[in-house]
Amino acid sequence: MFAVLLDAISRLRQRYGARGLEAERWIQDDGDEGIFSFANVCAVLGFEPRSLAAGLLAESSPLRRRAPLRHPRPARLRVTTPGRRGERRVVAAG
Repeated sequence: MFAVLLDAISRLRQRYGARGLEAERWIQDDGDEGIFSFANVCAVLGFEPRSLAAGLLAESSPLRRRAPLRHPRPARLRVTTPGRRGERRVVAAG
């Protein structure tokens, strides 16, 4: 669900293209029918749809100025066990 919202936000940066207009219409749609409607995506993620839509579509939104978006790069994300990173093993002789 987060990926759907992130995709719409990145499309909003292209506000005057077809993809940007499609994302804007999706956000403005008040209907909650469909699994991937804006209202349902917000509900699953714990966001209030009206206030999020107002922020995304506001004239003063950073998206209007084409602020850079950074997508996480899975190849750089590591999951480590606490206390194991850089830990040296000491083995007693004998």
